[in-house]
Amino acid sequence: MIRGAIGRWWSKPGVRLRIARVLVVVGAALGLIGVLTARYGLLFAGIIVVGLAAGLGPARIRKRSGDSGGSQ
Repeated sequence: MIRGAIGRWWSKPGVRLRIARVLVVVGAALGLIGVLTARYGLLFAGIIVVGLAAGLGPARIRKRSGDSGGSQ
């Protein structure tokens, strides 16, 4: 029951867009701190977080095989 509720919540493009935006800000902050303090671990962590945010964007939502829709 909880898994279905979370799945429906997560599949909304607005929710995924907000989470992706927060992750981009966090990743950019980590990257900036890493560059300014010469701590390259933070820089790489920031790059990875921004990449994860790009993968979470609403454009990555795919229809499930059971969904009815147009041409498949």
